Amino acid sequence: MQVYFIDRFVLPVSSREAFLQRANVNRNMIKTLPGFLGDTFYEQQTGDEYRVVTIATWQDEETYTNARKAVGELYRQEGFDMPAFMQQLNIQIERGVYSKMVE
Repeated sequence: MQVYFIDRFVLPVSSREAFLQRANVNRNMIKTLPGFLGDTFYEQQTGDEYRVVTIATWQDEETYTNARKAVGELYRQEGFDMPAFMQQLNIQIERGVYSKMVE
């Protein structure tokens, strides 16, 4: 069964460019992984902040789990500290793994 990894970010307008640069690193990397089926990226500006929603679709739970490990390894190799990045740019995140409801 396909799984959907959904992130919701809230960030100041001043953090948008740095956020997008990092998001593109991640998006370009995950697109090369086995089991990746696609992603979508939405944004909404509300006053002095952006709300961003990303959805990555994976073939199944196993490919999603492997992707998380691969992203973690990328961060380790780059010396990228995501919590520090988010704190420095005042970015809030809510994330989860979802499955499609049966209609």
